[in-house]
Amino acid sequence: MDQLIINKILDVLQSGCNERTIPNKDGFLKYGIALHSPDLVNRGSCTSNTATLDNIESISKAITNHENCISEKHLIQQRTSKIKSLLAVNGSVDFEVFYAPSGTDLSYYPILFAKVMYPEKPILNIVTCSDEVGGGTSISAEGRHHGAMNQFGAPIEKGGKVLNMSKIKVHTIEVRGQEGQILSSMNDLDALVESYGDDNVIIINLAYCSKSGVEDNLSVLDRPWANKVLWNVDLCQFRHDKEVINRLLRKKAAIMITGSKFYQSPPFCGAMLVPRTMFAKLEHADWSVVDGYRDVFSKFDMPNKLHDKVDWNPTFNLSTHARWACAIDEMQRFDNLNQYQAKKVIINWHRKMVDYIKNSEHLELMPGQENTNKTIIPFKVKVNGKCLGIDELKKFHYDFVTQDYSEVLGNKHVFIGQPVKYGNDQAFLRLAVGSKNIRQFIDENDNSFIKDVRILNILQEQLKSAFVLA
Repeated sequence: MDQLIINKILDVLQSGCNERTIPNKDGFLKYGIALHSPDLVNRGSCTSNTATLDNIESISKAITNHENCISEKHLIQQRTSKIKSLLAVNGSVDFEVFYAPSGTDLSYYPILFAKVMYPEKPILNIVTCSDEVGGGTSISAEGRHHGAMNQFGAPIEKGGKVLNMSKIKVHTIEVRGQEGQILSSMNDLDALVESYGDDNVIIINLAYCSKSGVEDNLSVLDRPWANKVLWNVDLCQFRHDKEVINRLLRKKAAIMITGSKFYQSPPFCGAMLVPRTMFAKLEHADWSVVDGYRDVFSKFDMPNKLHDKVDWNPTFNLSTHARWACAIDEMQRFDNLNQYQAKKVIINWHRKMVDYIKNSEHLELMPGQENTNKTIIPFKVKVNGKCLGIDELKKFHYDFVTQDYSEVLGNKHVFIGQPVKYGNDQAFLRLAVGSKNIRQFIDENDNSFIKDVRILNILQEQLKSAFVLA
């Protein structure tokens, strides 16, 4: 494709989010991946993705559609209609869609909704799986800026208050113990709801597929006190079928999704699915109490029915629109697969990688693997019998994914999921496959996953280069 077109697309992708989409002096994002890396083997769809040929075509089409559109509100309506159609079960569509430049920015919506619907009440914002959701989620949950730049390219104070909402108390619950074992949040949630009772607006943020694939127990939505809570389910990895999504909506839970994880759109793009019952309250509420979100959201992030109720930034975010175009096109391609065949490929890939790691001297599976999502495999990295901590693993990961492997792999770069911290300073890496990877496995009839095995071999070879191994 013409380099001028690619450069134009890269300009679009670098804008419209925050500093996380701006390449460093080496041409990589902070994660060690380039926005456009045509010769990449990507097994890190849980972290970030690169613009593929499919993406380039989707973005080009989105730019053209924007240039020729009747109105930008009409573009939003078209996008929303496509998402509703792709997620509908038996023709049922019972939600509205709010947008955000990233999954982390979606975390502002629950406290925003609580403030709009119950302006006089203090807010208790509970974040489960706090150690395995987006790095800025706990900051956003406090109503503070998680980045140093907003989607409009303006500098903001990282950690500064979005607006003066002093009545927010955040309670975080970690999903893993000191040894990496998966913990239950059920008893904590029971106690918190009982303690805070009717005097607070209680938001509970569940994670259904965290960074390592851990899934909160959704039966908590059936607790006797469930109707006292504003439920928000983090499905940002977006690795679940339509039945799960519609079941959660029927439980009156809002749902956060992104197109930039499983569906491998370039980073980042977020959307919140809001059940109709909650939206009805929002539609008739006074939104003047949250005017401070002008620095975070665009009017075009809102459903069209609320567009004129907020005095927010009137800028249309072309980058968010283009990223969602990539995700929607990929969702359609994945839906066209034989889903039985896709599930079989995922199971076979998972089994092959898990067996390899189990037999490795320098890699160790995280506990609870049998209960996590099969498209993500978290593992520790060991040097002389000791697992690398977060700082060592961050450096090793960046060096690993930014090296040139043309001679040993046949592809220039490899990408895997960035380190995730747990416990004190312990950490793990991840292999994760997304929709494009699965389609490629099927197209190539790849049942041996030789390239994936080779990646793990290379990773251990790089360990030998970086450390003195016994």
